[in-house]
Amino acid sequence: MLNFPPNERSAQAAQTQRWREMTDQLFVYYLGSEAGRYIITGAGTDGEWRYLVGERVDERLLESLCPPSHPGKV
Repeated sequence: MLNFPPNERSAQAAQTQRWREMTDQLFVYYLGSEAGRYIITGAGTDGEWRYLVGERVDERLLESLCPPSHPGKV
């Protein structure tokens, strides 16, 4: 789970920006639909904090997110 600090309008603004740049790099490296990578499966808040929840990709996760379609069934 990654947490994101609230937007800052103080001396911490530069630190917040660096944290966001670092998380962007983590997303590029870790996120994807290939086995072993991660997919964001949830989001939440706690006060001003924001959270993303990711799960490691495997066949079970992909099927739960995108179940196979069956012709003739709704």
